[in-house]
Amino acid sequence: MPADAPRPSRGHDSGPAGPTGGQPTLDVKELFQAAVAQVYKDDHALLGTTERVLVGRLLIYMDRLLEETPGDGLHVDLDFERAGRDIKSLHQYGTPGALRRKIVPDIVVHRRAHNGPSDNLLAVEAKISEGTAGWLHDRAKLAVLTGNAECALAHRRYLRLPGDRPSPQDDPAPARVALPQDMHPYRLGVWACLLPGGPDLRWFERPDTHR
Repeated sequence: MPADAPRPSRGHDSGPAGPTGGQPTLDVKELFQAAVAQVYKDDHALLGTTERVLVGRLLIYMDRLLEETPGDGLHVDLDFERAGRDIKSLHQYGTPGALRRKIVPDIVVHRRAHNGPSDNLLAVEAKISEGTAGWLHDRAKLAVLTGNAECALAHRRYLRLPGDRPSPQDDPAPARVALPQDMHPYRLGVWACLLPGGPDLRWFERPDTHR
């Protein structure tokens, strides 16, 4: 990374100790912000192109930064579909084994094959435009993934939070879906809209993070 790029740190508010013991977990918020800054510094020509190419660049920069601060057993992964060793999915609320809705964030920072309270650190949803429909879907996803919402409404093509304004495209009787009981929420989530004029980052924090 260039010498003037911001570096993530390990601070008192960065989470509980990892399985290696003795060290607090990485400040993943700083790591992500540093990766976004690197995209705007070195890859401005890519802004306004496609979501896939920008997510790819973010992943590269996040992985490089993570390699500079080893010791926690953490990985940055793209479209990761596992919670521990199970498929990552939302289950029908109050009805285990019924409806399941696969849920895959664009990028995650986590410990692979582990599912403890300090193993899921960050879930990222990236966008290149500020459409209301996309924001509402991603907001519902990140709210459930970080434990800020107990459940979401699963329509055929998208998620919504209970209380969102109805839409003509809504299903008449959407199922309520929630995290499976054995999956710990992510400590942080971020909705990252990467616009040519600058990023719009909207953060979600697990409610028990500072307890």
